Amino acid sequence: MRSFIAVDLTAGEAVRNIVEAQAALKACGADLKLVEPENLHFTLKFLGELSSKELKDVEDALSEVVFKPFKITLESVGFFPNAKYMRVVWVGVSEGLEALQQVASAVERRIVEKGFPREERGFSPHLTIARVKSSRGREGLLKTVEAWRGRVFGTQEVWEVKLKKSELTPRGPVYTDLYIRKAQP
Repeated sequence: MRSFIAVDLTAGEAVRNIVEAQAALKACGADLKLVEPENLHFTLKFLGELSSKELKDVEDALSEVVFKPFKITLESVGFFPNAKYMRVVWVGVSEGLEALQQVASAVERRIVEKGFPREERGFSPHLTIARVKSSRGREGLLKTVEAWRGRVFGTQEVWEVKLKKSELTPRGPVYTDLYIRKAQP
């Protein structure tokens, strides 16, 4: 079962503002696949294909992650990896960045303790809003991203970290919550 650990974006105002940014991205003529509003999330740890036993180990690890609720502010638009070879368009985090990084570190620590491999790249908090499929419309995409840079999309309280299953379908991925770890107030 293909799975990952994430924080979902649920704040209505932030989702609406991101959908507006996605419409601007689509209108610029770039070759994009937009992330559906119900699928917007911050990936804390990608796990890949897991067996039933491994899923249980991940649930056990998440049950040991302790965090207090915190607020994040979604701000600015950027892309990975660089302007010549854009693959992902993302929204970043300003307020709450440290708290989100601490939760991701706690998740990583507990998962590694259960025998899973350590993430080689550092955690880079971002919310993917579009995937770039080709270089078509690159100049328009660069201008649109620049126009949205620095924009505040909204805030959200983070109360949950979720283990999610990802099923790839012809219409795009379908995510299902498998386990939810709630914050401890």
